[in-house]
Amino acid sequence: MHGERVLLSEGSSLTARETLTVLGRRGVQVEIVSASSAPIAQFSRWCRRLHHAPAPATDPVGYLAGVDALMATGRFTALIPTHEQAWLFSAGRRLLPHARVAVADIGAFGQLESKVRFARLLDHLALPQPAWAEVQQESDLDRLGFPVWVKAAFSTAGRGVRHVHNHHEAVSAWHALRSPDNPVMVQQSAPGRYRQVQAIFDHGRLVAAAVSEQLATGVGGSAAARLSVGDPMAVDAIRRVGEHLDWHGGIDLDFFSSQGQPDSSNAIRARWSPATLQLRE
Repeated sequence: MHGERVLLSEGSSLTARETLTVLGRRGVQVEIVSASSAPIAQFSRWCRRLHHAPAPATDPVGYLAGVDALMATGRFTALIPTHEQAWLFSAGRRLLPHARVAVADIGAFGQLESKVRFARLLDHLALPQPAWAEVQQESDLDRLGFPVWVKAAFSTAGRGVRHVHNHHEAVSAWHALRSPDNPVMVQQSAPGRYRQVQAIFDHGRLVAAAVSEQLATGVGGSAAARLSVGDPMAVDAIRRVGEHLDWHGGIDLDFFSSQGQPDSSNAIRARWSPATLQLRE
């Protein structure tokens, strides 16, 4: 990898900062495209150059055009998505004719973005998760008893999740979270220690995987410290998910483990992260 040049999809997240450091230490020349005038990654000694582009959230077509123009120069070996831009690269693949980027098909992303569809996928694959139910009418809120989690199918950073303790709280959360395009589910909690399995896939074939356990909690509930652990069952679970989705690129799976073994009621959530899928909550 020494001497190769790659382009990161953004530079404002801690994930981008960490990715930049890992690649830079390996001798990879890393440049960043960002809508921010001063992203955190710009201040790393490993950042070779910052390229400005429209914000993908407000001008996705303009952002993709800017990224493709950079890739068209032929200076970069690969384009690496470090945040939600992975979904955009998949959805807008036809607008990136010059980009070499490892992302799954947009249909596979659809299986992970919705908490409801993801829960159905885990049931289909017979992978453990807490009891859950889709809420189509008020009485469905009581199906699992209380306390329970009320979750919008689409949300991020915990903004679409409520922990409720009775019917009144559940109804309030349901009305606050639901919309015609965003169904709601209820799900029981899960015990255990928070672990994460990360993997890289080549069109459904598992290339590499690693498992870690959270030792300390940081800002926003993120892991401030992790310890590498062996967990064959977790690796097998992510292999089955990746194979089923014909996943391409990175994916990670967050789960809870009891006494070093995956708990029978692992809690699950899916979202993209740089080389990774996440299951939790």
